[in-house]
Amino acid sequence: MALEEMGLADMGNDWLERFRTPLAVFPSRFNDRMVFQASVFTLHGGKEYPRGMKRFYPGEIIPPPITIDDLDRQDGGERLLRRFAIPPRAKRKILRDLAILGIHEGTLFPEVDRQAVYLEEQWWYPDSGRT
Repeated sequence: MALEEMGLADMGNDWLERFRTPLAVFPSRFNDRMVFQASVFTLHGGKEYPRGMKRFYPGEIIPPPITIDDLDRQDGGERLLRRFAIPPRAKRKILRDLAILGIHEGTLFPEVDRQAVYLEEQWWYPDSGRT
């Protein structure tokens, strides 16, 4: 497809720079999982080459991608992205708190087979000693 057809001809080389950055996408939610999970995605531009492969593309003009981390560092101001290290001993409590809020395997994966697994994990049967 020609640059003119894509409406990019009058942008000079600036269009290439724009395609390097991540883009937030709100998809059509066409299945139950996407609806229940309130699905959103990011598309990442640019092009990465496996080690040693760039030499096979001598005329390639697509630059490497700009990552979300790169964007977060660009302004030099306060960072938006945060990272948290969760100690292993806290994970069980966090999972319990999320379940209280209604966030658990049953809400994340609404398919029938996954619901069966979730429900089975919620029930326990005392060992009656009978075989």
